[in-house]
Amino acid sequence: MIQILQDKGYKIAVLVDEYDAPHQSSIKQAISETAEGKRSVVGESYARTESLTRSFYTFFFKGGLDSPPDCGILIGISLIPTTSIFSDFLSNFMVYSTVDDNKFGPYFGFLDHEVKWLIDSVGTNLSFEELEEWYDGYHFGASVVFNPFAVVSAFHEGKVGDYWAESGSLEVIKHLIKYSGRYGILDLHFLLSGRSLRKKIHRDLQFADLMKTEESYWTLLTNAGYVDARPDMQSSENYYSEKYYSLRIPNKELKEYLTKNFKIELNETTQMYDRFVHSFNHLNNNASDFQKFLFDRFNTLSSYYKLRENEDLETLVNVFESLFIGFDFDHRSLGTLNMMETPVYQILFIKKDIAHVFNIANMDVVSSHIDIDQLLNLPLTEENLSAIKNRRISQFFKTGIKITAEARKAIGHEKYSGAIKTIVREGMQLIKDHLFPHTHG
Repeated sequence: MIQILQDKGYKIAVLVDEYDAPHQSSIKQAISETAEGKRSVVGESYARTESLTRSFYTFFFKGGLDSPPDCGILIGISLIPTTSIFSDFLSNFMVYSTVDDNKFGPYFGFLDHEVKWLIDSVGTNLSFEELEEWYDGYHFGASVVFNPFAVVSAFHEGKVGDYWAESGSLEVIKHLIKYSGRYGILDLHFLLSGRSLRKKIHRDLQFADLMKTEESYWTLLTNAGYVDARPDMQSSENYYSEKYYSLRIPNKELKEYLTKNFKIELNETTQMYDRFVHSFNHLNNNASDFQKFLFDRFNTLSSYYKLRENEDLETLVNVFESLFIGFDFDHRSLGTLNMMETPVYQILFIKKDIAHVFNIANMDVVSSHIDIDQLLNLPLTEENLSAIKNRRISQFFKTGIKITAEARKAIGHEKYSGAIKTIVREGMQLIKDHLFPHTHG
């Protein structure tokens, strides 16, 4: 067929939808077996799948056919990394992702004016506002689009509902989230509450690395269209590896779908988070409960996801900040300091007339001798000081958090521990601490 069409002057393009489906099956099987207590090696299953897939594409696109197609179009929910199954023979391919592509962004879905035109043409009773609430909100580069499948389905059925979400290939992602631990479900709770999350999107993520990389499922959720991602301007990550994005649930269809699929886990997680909120509100009485929650967050993400060894301080601070997404602070700011050549992150939260300052340091072997009181006595950054001066603060909490990593070779990862200490003072003393950081009052 290809030969006949090419002889007539046609250019042949082959479309492969869900090219990564075989790899999803390998990961899903591995997760299920591990959850059942069986020993499952992801690498072995993935390697077999990769070998078969590589053979198929090599035969089809290079060398196997007398008349190979002129080009191939591959669609999936994982990016095509440069070190993937295609690297040996597809030296001239372009990747267009959902998060940063401006060339094809408008073609991933319907634009506003196209939906309005469809409403007028079809003669439906559905309003633009209904369709916008249920199916709009996807950012593809500079474009914001509607989900085309859901819009067409709503026209066909004459009512809005969960159409695309129910038809989507979400099984592997559902498994990854469900077994990501209570803090993975907590992130989902924040999203469903209308909050946004600051997460890394891995541009070179391969399915074989899903079980190694913490929160890798957010990359798949983004590429699959279940969350919307916009570049985070604070990100300092290299563009070609991974960087932070602001993630949110784009519309009502997905919010209802995810709420329904994780109802039990969300209820349990909400109760846990209520206890964390209580520990934060009682820091002045006892910091031990707060400390327990914090290092539990660092160490027990799940049986699958652990923070990597020697994790950078920015990642640890992002993990810390994520615990406070559910708080409605009037002000949040983040700054950096240096103490004896050790970087320190300073976070300021303000609610009404109460301020919370956190000085966080990740200690290595060289700097582990730094005392927690030294962290407490650090001055405010200029930005945080300015925020304090512009408000009438009656009381402030100053907390030092010293994070250390202890190697645990027996289980193959590090255990994060450390010390936390909180002091409570009157509002004016915070300014004095900045001007005279070594004076105790």
